[in-house]
Amino acid sequence: MSLAAEDIAEIMLAPEPGSSRITVSSVVHACARHYGIAPGLLTEPDGGAGQRQQWIARKRQLAMYLARELTPHSTIQIGDLFGGRDHSTVIHACKRVKERLRVDDFTKADVRAVFRRLGVVELVRSDLA
Repeated sequence: MSLAAEDIAEIMLAPEPGSSRITVSSVVHACARHYGIAPGLLTEPDGGAGQRQQWIARKRQLAMYLARELTPHSTIQIGDLFGGRDHSTVIHACKRVKERLRVDDFTKADVRAVFRRLGVVELVRSDLA
């Protein structure tokens, strides 16, 4: 019961009136534009080569988190769209981003910037305060 209440209270987001529906693809492209990288880096199956893997992992986690929060897709569907990753990878990404949002101003700024790119209005967002 407490998990359901936490989920309801945690995030309430809506696209601005008149804007188009948010898709996983639009989230990926907004994140990629924000970070100045190719969208394929976020969705490629091999996760990036060598040292690039860690560099891109946080960006991919943020994109997965936003896809989960802003679209109706399940973790299974999101994992498939992010290079065939398992749903547990998406769950892990969401958990890590939520943890970083509590303590990291840079992560909060990244989320706000992607929101702006997507035309998302923050209705209730205590973790971004």
